[in-house]
Amino acid sequence: MRNSPLKLPSCFEDNDYFIFLKEEDRIAVIRRDRDSEALRICLKTPELFLSHAGILKDSRTTKASISKLEDDTPVFIKRYNNKGFLHTLKYFFKTPRAIKAFHNAWIFEACDIPVPRAQGIVLFRHLGFTKISYLVTDTVNDSIATLDFFKMLERDSFLFVKFTETVLAYLSIAHGHGLRHGDMKMSNIFCRKSQDGYSFGFWDLDGATFTGKPLSRKRRAAELARLISSYIEIGRRLSIELPIHETSEHFIPIYEKLSKISFRRDEIIPGIEKFLNR
Repeated sequence: MRNSPLKLPSCFEDNDYFIFLKEEDRIAVIRRDRDSEALRICLKTPELFLSHAGILKDSRTTKASISKLEDDTPVFIKRYNNKGFLHTLKYFFKTPRAIKAFHNAWIFEACDIPVPRAQGIVLFRHLGFTKISYLVTDTVNDSIATLDFFKMLERDSFLFVKFTETVLAYLSIAHGHGLRHGDMKMSNIFCRKSQDGYSFGFWDLDGATFTGKPLSRKRRAAELARLISSYIEIGRRLSIELPIHETSEHFIPIYEKLSKISFRRDEIIPGIEKFLNR
């Protein structure tokens, strides 16, 4: 099952899963199981909802916040900025980032990997060019800050084992389907309380890629190196020195068992060192 091809419906047409809306200057896609009048209002005037909420991130490329729809449903809204005419020309033939993030979330979900569920996207266009686009997703309630849940992992060996086994199982499944997160660091893994203790999932899926074929050893090794280096780097921020080789052995064997792929350590350790020395 892990390496079977995913059969996914298109996000870009009306079907059992998605509603595709096209107007003169606006294209929107809504998940049918999230469709509501409140969401449609938000996708018509997303900037209004984005601006009247606490801003989580505001950079040259994106702006994000947690807001509420008119029916009080909490949502995460992310705006992808157009950085000017040259940027528009450069990316004219590429998939807009909001569409890519929406599609990535749908693929991760199809792999049974917990991610914030995408509700809808909207692209505002002019003369065939995307001027600006927005993504609306579910929020992750009661997520624990990265540094705090790292401290929990260091204090609780049973929780650490659950963390590594869960996250590496998700990675193995994703890689088997040809899905790469693209920035597999600790801050892109969420942790929250659940009925049986704590649960984990992935977010910030903008850089994910999907090939439909199992990932190569090189790409798998790179994702593992990014994850392990991030864990070590957070330890250093907290004045906890974690040896590279010893720490790696808490991650790599679990992934090898789950994926049934063995790695030479020199396929992964140099990547860890490279990330740590950036």
